[in-house]
Amino acid sequence: MTAPLHVLIVEDSPLISQKLVDMVGTLPFSALNGVVDTEADACEQLAYDHIDVAIVDISLRQGSGFGVLRYMKGLPSEPKSIVYTNADLPPYRRAAFALGASHFMDKNRDFQRLNELLTRLAMAKASSAH
Repeated sequence: MTAPLHVLIVEDSPLISQKLVDMVGTLPFSALNGVVDTEADACEQLAYDHIDVAIVDISLRQGSGFGVLRYMKGLPSEPKSIVYTNADLPPYRRAAFALGASHFMDKNRDFQRLNELLTRLAMAKASSAH
């Protein structure tokens, strides 16, 4: 049996969270590990669950996505991080990549691109397991 791509959604908007949950539910070889809306909850989930990919918004109910990225940088499992935000500004983009973000995407433009990226990551993990 192929191990699924484990995804964590770190997002404080219920509407966006639901869109992402629905997307992950349609991906081949993927599993949703949870949806959290604070930096502390994201770090706790990352500490105790096996996460392959975290989709992280910069603005959270408490804390920020930058804190989540900072925490992820020190994890031995090295999950990929996809910043998915409305704050697509050059300083935020630079800061996210400096903190180890794997990808940076705009919520208004990149939903389909995010879907394609997650599909590629899930397929790559599935094929490497064989």
